[in-house]
Amino acid sequence: MDAILNNPFRILGLPTTDSDKEIAKRVSDFLITAEIRKKVIYKTDFPIFGKIDSYL
Repeated sequence: MDAILNNPFRILGLPTTDSDKEIAKRVSDFLITAEIRKKVIYKTDFPIFGKIDSYL
């Protein structure tokens, strides 16, 4: 279960088929958003898996 909860694609809200360029852009966006402490919600944030706020 830990592999699902801590999966980078889940945390970034990305499908596993995204390109390196798309992943890099999302990481950049994620870091900027985290820096201003804004909450990000992705469609992959399923309540059953719990919150991801430990990464912000």
